[in-house]
Amino acid sequence: MSSNSSTTSTDKKRKIDNEKANEEDDENEEDGKALKMNYAWAMPNKNTFLIPPINRLIKKYLDESPPGAVWIDPFANASCFNSRMKYTNDINPDFETTHHLDALAFLRLQPDNSVDGVLFDPPYTIHQINQVYAGFGDEKPVKQSTAYYSEISRICKPNACVISFGFTACGVPSTLSRDTKLRKLAGKSKRQTNFKKCEMLVLGHGGGHNATIVVVDKRITEE
Repeated sequence: MSSNSSTTSTDKKRKIDNEKANEEDDENEEDGKALKMNYAWAMPNKNTFLIPPINRLIKKYLDESPPGAVWIDPFANASCFNSRMKYTNDINPDFETTHHLDALAFLRLQPDNSVDGVLFDPPYTIHQINQVYAGFGDEKPVKQSTAYYSEISRICKPNACVISFGFTACGVPSTLSRDTKLRKLAGKSKRQTNFKKCEMLVLGHGGGHNATIVVVDKRITEE
């Protein structure tokens, strides 16, 4: 008898907890705070944007952009989306891009609040940097991520979209510990980037391959 009573009580509590969780999910969706997460499997490809689930995700955000939206790609290479970018960049002059600069220099060329979207797909590791950029300038994407994100925060308009690719789920950080000139802020001070994550795609490749993680961040209006 007491066992049945305890089971009934546990079931009721579980039901209440589930109802609360569902209510919280609904509230998050209404407030636009819900993070959409998906997992897919696909064969790896050195041209990341040709991987079908990634290709579909990028197309979705490009198609949702308003007419005349300014999208840029600082590490364009031979991207299949170069024709849909306003400005493209690759330090290797062999690629057909609008600019051939260090990626950070390219970002610094863009005016404040001028960009609607960024495809941000730097080499993920030192090994990849050596493979892609050996002999072409001094690209250090792994070591200067703060500088990239500082510039991206400066150039992006409200509601701008940044789609980042890598082996981690970092995306655009919500805060930075350095000012716009990359000087360390006093104490534990942080400055807001006003970006929030809205979608994440984890792409498994099987075998010994690392997963590719795609993070979509959107710029929100300052409160």
